[in-house]
Amino acid sequence: MKNLRKFLVLKFQNSVALRYLTIASSFVLAVQLVFSLLQISRNQTQQMTNLRTQVESRADFLRGVAPEAVFDLDFLYLETMMQQATEDSDIVYSVIISHDGELLTQYLNREQPLIKLVASESETQSDDLLGLLVKVDQLPYVHQVQLPIESFGKPLGQLRLGYSTQRVRSESVKAALESIIRALLVSFLLALLTIALFNRQVYKPLTSLRKFAQGFEEGNLDQRIEIGCPDEIGQVGNALNRMADQLQENWVKLAEALDQSIAANRAKSEFLASMSHELRTPLNAILGFSELMAREKDVTPNQKRTLDTINRSGEHLLSLINDVLEMAKIEAGQTLIEPVAFDLHHFLQTLHDMLSIRAKAQNLHFVFDYPSDLPRYVKADERKLRQVLLNLLSNAVKFTKEGSVKLQVKTLPDSSQAQSYRFKFAVEDTGLGISEENLTVIFEPFEQTEVGRNSQQGTGLGLAISRRYVRLMGGDLTVSSQLGQGSTFQFSVPMQMVEAIDVKVASAEVKHVVGLAPDQDTCRLLIVEDVEENQQLLTRVLELVGFEVQVATNGMEGVECWKEWQPHLIWMDMRMPVMDGLEATRHIRDLEKNQPSGKKHSTIIIALTAFAFEDHRTMALEAGCDDYVRKPFREQNLFEKLEQHLGVRYLYEGDEPDKSEESVNVNSTSVAVNEPIDKQIAAMPRDWLIKLHEASIQLDREAVSQLLQQVVDDHGALVNELQTWVNSFRFDKITDYTADILEVHHG
Repeated sequence: MKNLRKFLVLKFQNSVALRYLTIASSFVLAVQLVFSLLQISRNQTQQMTNLRTQVESRADFLRGVAPEAVFDLDFLYLETMMQQATEDSDIVYSVIISHDGELLTQYLNREQPLIKLVASESETQSDDLLGLLVKVDQLPYVHQVQLPIESFGKPLGQLRLGYSTQRVRSESVKAALESIIRALLVSFLLALLTIALFNRQVYKPLTSLRKFAQGFEEGNLDQRIEIGCPDEIGQVGNALNRMADQLQENWVKLAEALDQSIAANRAKSEFLASMSHELRTPLNAILGFSELMAREKDVTPNQKRTLDTINRSGEHLLSLINDVLEMAKIEAGQTLIEPVAFDLHHFLQTLHDMLSIRAKAQNLHFVFDYPSDLPRYVKADERKLRQVLLNLLSNAVKFTKEGSVKLQVKTLPDSSQAQSYRFKFAVEDTGLGISEENLTVIFEPFEQTEVGRNSQQGTGLGLAISRRYVRLMGGDLTVSSQLGQGSTFQFSVPMQMVEAIDVKVASAEVKHVVGLAPDQDTCRLLIVEDVEENQQLLTRVLELVGFEVQVATNGMEGVECWKEWQPHLIWMDMRMPVMDGLEATRHIRDLEKNQPSGKKHSTIIIALTAFAFEDHRTMALEAGCDDYVRKPFREQNLFEKLEQHLGVRYLYEGDEPDKSEESVNVNSTSVAVNEPIDKQIAAMPRDWLIKLHEASIQLDREAVSQLLQQVVDDHGALVNELQTWVNSFRFDKITDYTADILEVHHG
């Protein structure tokens, strides 16, 4: 019963049709009942009046004929007259009382229920009828009519007639019940008629409108509604049909625009991938051959300057390409967070050392403000965090002419996970500030402030990439600034606390490979590459060390060469004519499965490609490649992969003395050639190393060359080697050495 009541309540609440039908039916029923009851009340009042008039008329008649019988004491006549008077069922009793109060005659209807109600049998038989009549008169339905009996003005007695209104009341109640039943029946019939009309004229159209709206919600824009009436509901239906037409038209346009957008994005991705390949491929040859030429002993100063121009332009172009591609990778969702454990204190100290010299040169107050209890060992994406802070701090130093630049670091508890904090970084400067209009677009790609545009530096991607990196790390980069007073860039990112044992200490030992260690089998390396310059570069780099090398110009030649020569490792370009690297790799893997030995993956295949997107790496690995190296590559990358996959051992610069020349005299200062380069760099003054590291980070060839000229008299061999790196634009090698050595010094 409870569930039924709940169901009906919900049905009533959720159905506007049922709700308003119920209200309308109840109103009609109430009106009918009120009018019926009013009519019954009027009828009852009229019947009561008629009954009393009738009784009074009868009493008046009896009073007219009674005097003679009373005067003659003709009791028989009086009794007969009383009996006739009470033939009416509404009259309960009739009596004539003498002037002296004596009962002359009476008639009492002993079967009358009212008489039985107030008197027992003994009372009705007793002579105390007047007392009984008093009781009867006290009943609510009994009324009395009294008239005097006179003869020629002389009072003879009194006539009393008692009558009951119970019949009239019963008939009124019956009439009321009949009226209620009629009202209910009429209301029910009216409700049925109303429901039928409502269902046809309102409910069905409303249901159609509801289904129409639900279809819209589900994306069905082809449907149309037919109401078939010109009223308000029909007008709503027509309006919805017009809206559907408009929406469908807009949807078609939107779908076309979406297709165009998808096609444009696909074209953009294909263009960026193609641009990456087409630009990185020649850059690989330019930078690689420049590096090889720089290692030649007979390079003249003019040639070095030419190489320097080539490498500087190439590396600058590469940095621009990397920025654009990194932005595209972020937008394509291909940039991932790579958290590592690191020493945050040393991380901040390194940043300070890298930028403090430049800030000092501009007479800026350069401050890193963080509490002494700042957690030291943390886990986060160190590379992205470094790039963000380097960009913010470099911009602050670059655009601040006087005053200060401050990095403030604070920690906030992070309740999302245990052993985790949110680290808040804020870079404040007293520079030129940023205008209100520039604040709204400063984080957009390729947007620069007026000061940045006037400086003719950068691509306008630094802040855009920084904000996206921060968001990937779980925060957001914001800025507040007042023109002429300075700016504040701040963000907070979560970092997890780790133990010191989890932090990987970078090795300070970075050596240059000069050959293969003795007592090793000769490794056969196959180069599958269609670009001749890259073939020559790879061949020269690998053959100079001592590897046995063969070259194939496309994937099909590579497969045939693999069949005949069975190389230990293949450097496989991915984009080639005739057969690309992916297909060639699959062919080789299929052929390996069918070899008699049953060996699988017996040949290591490393994808060597200029494509920069992560999905290209995934496709290469899924095709069967064991590893992936992007162009332009460094020699060290190649040698590390060969050591990783083939287990080869190398001879490094300084492991064996140069048999042709034990030493080189530079300006009368003798420096041992066989001294490892890292030891030579480590022997330099710390301040000079910091300046060299910062200049290399900024790719500032002129500043690096000036620093080298400061020590050329005492460190000629070192200067020659470093100048070779500068000329080949291998600033990364300089920063790797200096960073490792500065880390050791700091530790």
